[in-house]
Amino acid sequence: MAHATPIKTARESTSILQNYYPERLGIAFLFNPPKVFEAFYKAVKYFLDPRSIEKLNFVYLKDEESMKVLYRCIDPEVLPVDFGGRNNVLYNHEEYTKLMLEDDIKTSSFWADDAKPVNRVANGTLVADVRPQSPLIAAKAS
Repeated sequence: MAHATPIKTARESTSILQNYYPERLGIAFLFNPPKVFEAFYKAVKYFLDPRSIEKLNFVYLKDEESMKVLYRCIDPEVLPVDFGGRNNVLYNHEEYTKLMLEDDIKTSSFWADDAKPVNRVANGTLVADVRPQSPLIAAKAS
């Protein structure tokens, strides 16, 4: 508890999220959260907007009812086994990073940005060399 977030900070953060980013949350799943978090949530939820509370779901792998809520939103066929699904996908961070960088470059190209191909390595990680958007392109996109 020495590193716990003070109630005042949690309340202010919640206020900012609710007042400046209303209805950005579609649904949230907290998968196997520690019991101490659930106790903290019970104390803090009184500061939350009731619409936000309705969107928050505690999901426990050993609780069939809570898993049914998850399955209504995420097909068990695509949900990884680690999260109670049937997909035996193996996560490879390097492969995923490479795909995300390629996607970033495609997105930049779509918006007529002067993106260069992935060509640098920083700390052993591929890095896309993307220039900042020019004001003309930014104006055209908005």
